[in-house]
Amino acid sequence: MPLGDIAGGALRLIAQFFLEIVLEIVIRRPGYLICRLFKKDIDPEGGWVAATGIVFWVALVAGSIYFFA
Repeated sequence: MPLGDIAGGALRLIAQFFLEIVLEIVIRRPGYLICRLFKKDIDPEGGWVAATGIVFWVALVAGSIYFFA
């Protein structure tokens, strides 16, 4: 069973890596840039940044669907 433990650990590491990339680059970075426009001392790890990033992507997808439909 050591091979299964190694494979499970490797998959967990890869999943954590991709999740970190998605959270940091795709969601938090646009959220931070938008929040930075309104408040100069915003915490990059804060909840407002993540929520703003999610709202940004939802609005972008909704706008794209509306525009191309």
